[in-house]
Amino acid sequence: MARTDKRAGGDVRKLRITRPALAKDATFIEAHYDTWTEWKEDPIGYWLIRVDTEKKQIEAGFCRAGNIIEVVVTGKDAESMYNTIIRKGLVKSLQHAAYIGHELQKAEVALKLGIRYVQDLPLRLEGASIVWNDGSVARAAVPSKPAAGSSRRGEKTPGGKKRQKRKTGSPRARKR
Repeated sequence: MARTDKRAGGDVRKLRITRPALAKDATFIEAHYDTWTEWKEDPIGYWLIRVDTEKKQIEAGFCRAGNIIEVVVTGKDAESMYNTIIRKGLVKSLQHAAYIGHELQKAEVALKLGIRYVQDLPLRLEGASIVWNDGSVARAAVPSKPAAGSSRRGEKTPGGKKRQKRKTGSPRARKR
């Protein structure tokens, strides 16, 4: 995000966007993360997130244990929801806050595109409809048939071999 010129005196209409510059001694860090070894539980609790297609909203349920929902935050966009969660003190870990923001953003995209959202799984965009501001609609391409010898996990391939199922979800999802 570009920084704004502080001389605007608080008037948003007078803000000027300034181009970022890279410091001569800037440090570059290659990102990495291993869910299986680095994940830590937030001591305050966890969140269950879903999209309610009938009400056209995102629902996030806060739980301390046993999937018993104590607080429900609803909204139509990720930003208002994660800021509400932070403002209400319903997340303590920065790692967990980042995860909640990530999942809420996926839920918002799913809601807007009319596709299925499942917490901790990637979105499947095949066949999604995108409605542009002018009202026109575009559809994401549907992939062609899988290559010979490939199949969905756990199904037999044309050669008769059964593919191994891959671990899905995260340790937090399997813990519940």
